[in-house]
This record gives sequence, C-alpha cells and structure tokens, in this order.
Amino acid sequence: MMASAAAQPAFDEQAIFVSGQGGYHTYRIPALVRTQNGTLLAFCEGRKNSSSDTGDIDLLVRRSTDNGTTWSPQQVVWSDGNNTCGNPAPVVAADGTPIARQGAIVEAPVKVADLPPHVVQAFIAIEDRRFYSHWGIDPRGIARAAWTGYGGGSTIT
Repeated sequence: MMASAAAQPAFDEQAIFVSGQGGYHTYRIPALVRTQNGTLLAFCEGRKNSSSDTGDIDLLVRRSTDNGTTWSPQQVVWSDGNNTCGNPAPVVAADGTPIARQGAIVEAPVKVADLPPHVVQAFIAIEDRRFYSHWGIDPRGIARAAWTGYGGGSTIT
C-alpha cells in the first residue's frame, strides 16, 4: 500500500499585474508584504515601453484587504519621468506601517522551504516563466541578452 501524499494547501492563482495592461508593457520584480492589519501590498516595476531593464520604469502597488481575493487598481508609488525607478523592496514597520523603499536590500537569504508553495510559484511565474524548461542557465535568455544588451539567463538561479 502506498502512503498518500500530504495534502497541499489550496490556493487560487491570479495575475495581479498583467503585461500589456494598465498602461505598461511589462511588469517585473514583484514584492509582497502583509501589514499588521492584514492588508496585502503587491509592489512591482511597471516598465512603460518595453521589457528593458532601463528607461521609463515606475514603481507600482496594488492593495488587497480580503486576503488577495480582490485587488485595488494599481497606483504609482514612484515615477521619475523617463528614468528608472526600479527594484521595489517594501518594508513593514513594527507598527504595521508600510514603508516603500527604492533599491535592493541585501540581508540573510530566505529559505525556499520556509515559504508557502504559492509564494514560490508566484515569484517563479513572474521572474522566469521558463524556469522549469531550462537547467538553471537559460540559453535563450542569454542569447536575448546578448542581442539586446539587457537581461540575462535567469535571475533566480
């Protein structure tokens, strides 16, 4: 008799930011935080004209007060004309107040095993849609980066 696998938590998959909609060509670099009162804040880059890592890129946020069932319209957190406002790294203060910060924050790595499975899948889906179809280095992504001068083989591995 074969042991049954542990039941996986059920979750609903939904696209919070959809490329080509909302006035942006591409959405990248997602970040999600939960405030002390339970509000979910989803941040990302909104790339206006292309998927390029440079150019007219805004920082955006959407809010959910019902645990991710519905989301507010996107709002611009920071825009600087045709310049890049990238790499959202939101922080929630001890009192639950969200603090949006531009730029990367380098801390101790987060273990994938400590994250809920749906969070892992959400990051993989938006950061490297072909993650499971290459072996850690994406030759197609490297060729695209060599041709355009932007991007890379995989930002996850």
